[in-house]
Amino acid sequence: MTLEKTTYMNSLYDSYGELLTPRQRAVFESHYQEDFSLSEIAENIVATKQAVSQLLKTAEKQLTTFETHLHLVENQAARNELMQTLLSKYPTDTTLKDLANLL
Repeated sequence: MTLEKTTYMNSLYDSYGELLTPRQRAVFESHYQEDFSLSEIAENIVATKQAVSQLLKTAEKQLTTFETHLHLVENQAARNELMQTLLSKYPTDTTLKDLANLL
């Protein structure tokens, strides 16, 4: 698993994780946030490695589907980029700095 994929999946999870089932959330968190292997997760939740793999794939697919339709992560990244551009143009503007802290 690449760092880029992990970062992206975690950003999707931050936005849409509550829409997953509790079991999917547990498997996702164990794998992506605690770096457990599929075998370790299977042992912890008393399931087969194949079942854990399927739960994880389903969760990943759901998260990417949510993003495809809602674009929350993409839009947040665009807002952050725009804010950085504005802050570089107007570095002493305290209102912009306050707004950036809200984002």
